[in-house]
Amino acid sequence: MTGQGDRRNWTYLLKRGFTYGADWQIGASGQLTVDKALPDLPGVYALIVDEDIVYIGVTARTLSKRMADYARGPKAQRTSHRVHHLLKTALGGGRVSRVLYAMPEHTDWNGLPVQTAPGLEQGLIQHIKPIWNLQGA
Repeated sequence: MTGQGDRRNWTYLLKRGFTYGADWQIGASGQLTVDKALPDLPGVYALIVDEDIVYIGVTARTLSKRMADYARGPKAQRTSHRVHHLLKTALGGGRVSRVLYAMPEHTDWNGLPVQTAPGLEQGLIQHIKPIWNLQGA
């Protein structure tokens, strides 16, 4: 049986089909950025600090737009604002932060449409209990 610590290691998601997307960085003027272009598709994403999965999320927009929200950290978006500051603190402390993602296909159940990404997000939060997810705490 896999221990809780093993489930929180980023390789846990990589072995199960997640893709490495980018590293977070602090730019010269102090802004958060990612070092690679991310897909313009919706999906489930994981934020990693060092080797640990610290946040699981889902976006119906695009992954690149969702990460831009975290980069800006607007106060009106409570989660974006909170995660923005957590990322800046981690990076400012010399830690490495990455983005992983998965884009599960929609399916159907008895002829009814099923969006699998929200279910995957919820299941991962319950299973991994990432420390930055308020539901996982």
